[in-house]
Amino acid sequence: MEILKRINQQDDEFDDCLDESDGDSDEEESLSDRLAMVDLDNPDELWAKLLPEEKQEFLELIKSGDVAKLVPEWEPWWEDKHPMPKVRFADDNSEPEYKSKCPKIRTVPEFSHLTKTEPSPQVYFNLINVLASYSITARYMNGDFSELPREAATILINISKNLCSNAIFNDLESAVESVNQCIIDCPWIILEPDSKRVLQMTNDVTWILEGPNEEEPFFYTKAALSEAIEIMCAAKNFKETRRRGKFSSAFPEPTEASPLASKSTLNKCMKKLEYYLSWTDKHLSAYRIK
Repeated sequence: MEILKRINQQDDEFDDCLDESDGDSDEEESLSDRLAMVDLDNPDELWAKLLPEEKQEFLELIKSGDVAKLVPEWEPWWEDKHPMPKVRFADDNSEPEYKSKCPKIRTVPEFSHLTKTEPSPQVYFNLINVLASYSITARYMNGDFSELPREAATILINISKNLCSNAIFNDLESAVESVNQCIIDCPWIILEPDSKRVLQMTNDVTWILEGPNEEEPFFYTKAALSEAIEIMCAAKNFKETRRRGKFSSAFPEPTEASPLASKSTLNKCMKKLEYYLSWTDKHLSAYRIK
C-alpha cells in the first residue's frame, strides 16, 4: 500500500516538472487527477486507476526487488539515547521529548498480584526472545502496525517460540537465534537471507533493555511490551470491511498464506506479555545483558 502511494507521489512530482516546462496540457489525464477522488488507503481503488504501463512499472519493481527503495526506511525509536541533563530546574515537570515518540506504556497489575510464585531466571531470556521477535516485526512492518494488525500479530507470535509454543531459553544467544531460525523456516515471511540479522536483533534487544538513559532504564522495554500487547488487542478486534479487488487478490497479505491466530491464542499471548511487563517493573533491575 505504501509503495503504491510512493509511486503516486513520484508521478505527481514528475507531472509538476512537466507543468513548469510545458504550458500545453496533455490530452491524457494525469495520475494526480485520476486519483483526486480516490481513497489512497484502499489499494484496490488505487490499482484500478493506474494505466497499464503504470501497473507494469509496479510489477517490474516487485520482480526486481527494488520496490523497498520507494519506502523510506523507518528509524526505530529505541536507537535514540537521551542522557538526562546534569543540571535541571526543580520546577521543570515537562515530559522528555523521547517519550512522545515511543508507544504508550500500558498499566498492568503489580507482579505480586499476578502470581505468588518466584519467577525463574529463564524469564529474563524468554523476555529477550519476545523482544527480538518484536524488534524484527517492527522493522518488517516499517514501524506501522495500524493497517495490518493481524499480520503483525501473526508474525510476532510465529517467530517467538516463547509466545507460540512456550519454549524456555537459558541464554541470550539461543533466545535471539531462535527468532532468526523461525524467520528462515517460515515460508510466508518475505525477508531476504541476512547474515547480519542476528547481530541486528541482538543490538536491538540491547538498546531496548538499556533504555533511553540511566534514570529510566526500563522505559523502552515497557514501551516495546506495551506495543506488543496493543498489537494483539488490535488483531483480536480487527474487522475486515473492505471487499477484495484485483490488487488484493493478486497481492494477498502474508497472513493469508498462514493460519491467523485465534482469539484464544491472542488472549493467551496478551496475558503472557502483561506478565513480562509486570515482571519488568519488579525484577528486570537484577539482570544485565551478558
